[in-house]
Amino acid sequence: MILGDHVVGDPIGKLTFRSIGFSDAAELFVFLSGISCAIIYSGVLARRGWGGLLKAIARRASYIYAFYLLTCIAVILLTKLPRRSRA
Repeated sequence: MILGDHVVGDPIGKLTFRSIGFSDAAELFVFLSGISCAIIYSGVLARRGWGGLLKAIARRASYIYAFYLLTCIAVILLTKLPRRSRA
């Protein structure tokens, strides 16, 4: 849906939620991500309490941030590598 909504003139875009005015696929993705996080972390809250929930969220956020940093560093290094000429 995201691709169909963001490509100008794509006929598939007429079949998405955007065409009937609710929202585009990005808002729907964020909403569904929130629902899935609530389902997963409500179980953590029930088993471990508030302290366990905060630890689980902090651990997950730190993993995401660490991989984000590694990806950024890799992309920066790859774009700065000298290119060999084919002369």
